[in-house]
Amino acid sequence: MDYFPILIKLAGRRVLVCGSNDDAVSKIRLLLKSSAEIVVFGTPTNRRIKRWSEKGSIQYNNRLVEEKDCYNIVFAYVALKKGIERDATLRVLTKTKIPYCVVDDKLQSDFITPAIVDRNPVTVAIGSEGTAPALVRHIKAQIENILPRQIGLVARIAGAFRSYVYRLPKSHTRRHFWTRFFNQAKSQIFS
Repeated sequence: MDYFPILIKLAGRRVLVCGSNDDAVSKIRLLLKSSAEIVVFGTPTNRRIKRWSEKGSIQYNNRLVEEKDCYNIVFAYVALKKGIERDATLRVLTKTKIPYCVVDDKLQSDFITPAIVDRNPVTVAIGSEGTAPALVRHIKAQIENILPRQIGLVARIAGAFRSYVYRLPKSHTRRHFWTRFFNQAKSQIFS
């Protein structure tokens, strides 16, 4: 495994999107599902990006990213064509030690983004380390078909019970509770 799948806490943290093309819009749309503060740098602006900025959903800057912009940044997406602007952006991100993903350029990237099935807070990530995107899309479609939308609600209810279940005296008692809980939930949401 050359790429390690992790979930990164984004609440109260900033993520950069460098670029204003359709690839940037796609990454912003994905990030808008999170609790990250989304900071976009790019010229010229895209109408969707402008709309999100006007609504306060993102912070838009009509210029390239600079070192001073790289405080408290978790990671960055770079959606710029090869050339001077992209090279300058990558130099800034490298110098400030911000991990980045260059859209459609795995070799230039520190990380890649998997396909995601989102049943908040349940998240399934599917990847092939960039080798077979069509296969990943196929697997994602299959998982979306079998994973009920209500599974997120089940997870939230289970989360509300965790502190109470933890008070049960023995670990096997807790496991038994969770087995019964999830079997009951399964019979409800899969019927």
